[in-house]
Amino acid sequence: MKKIIAIICICMGLLLHSTTAYADSPITSTPFYKEYLDFDIVQASEQGTINEEIAEYLADESNPIDIKAAVINALSWDFYGKDNAEIYSQLIYGKPINELDFISLPGDQQFCIGYLMAMDDYFDVEQALEYLKIAEENSGNSFTVSIIRALVEAMDMGDNIWYQYIEPVLNDSSLNKDLSEDALQIIVDYMITYSVEPWITPKTGVTSMEFFYGIGTVLCATGVIFGKKLSKKAK
Repeated sequence: MKKIIAIICICMGLLLHSTTAYADSPITSTPFYKEYLDFDIVQASEQGTINEEIAEYLADESNPIDIKAAVINALSWDFYGKDNAEIYSQLIYGKPINELDFISLPGDQQFCIGYLMAMDDYFDVEQALEYLKIAEENSGNSFTVSIIRALVEAMDMGDNIWYQYIEPVLNDSSLNKDLSEDALQIIVDYMITYSVEPWITPKTGVTSMEFFYGIGTVLCATGVIFGKKLSKKAK
């Protein structure tokens, strides 16, 4: 019986750790699309897989960049990865991404492909980030493009001091505020949980959660240690 309890304790500790590591990130934990559900195309994207209707919407340069971002955000992510970026490239351009003349694409298309790639494989966003940086240079000072680039960059760095990546974007007065305030609030509310300094937001009053993450780490370690001790006694 003690051995069973020991195994359960260890498993719970490891599960707590892995859940935080894999499901909690700037890409996976900022579902700002929820503030755009008034748009049918965003609702249609919640099913998770890109189709011809969604691809055509993203390819239309006349559609607003923030709604395109919401569409991609609604397509979401999967632990085992997705192929929405490649599907999009095939549907719109008839070839895989690695055969595209990426530099010659319009900025909004560079953005869509880069963000789709980041959502498809949030464990490896290096190429996606490179594409988003190029898109940022070609998107007319779009706040939406810059904030998404910052989220992906925070993910790429993986150092958990994530707020420092979006703060320069929030303070950049030269950017066109083309993302809804409520959508931005979802992003900020999450990112400030990894701020060293406490931040108070006007809508939610959320402050830094580093203290609580510290408690979680201690509990995780305690569970593993306690489990090992019980395992030794069981022997």
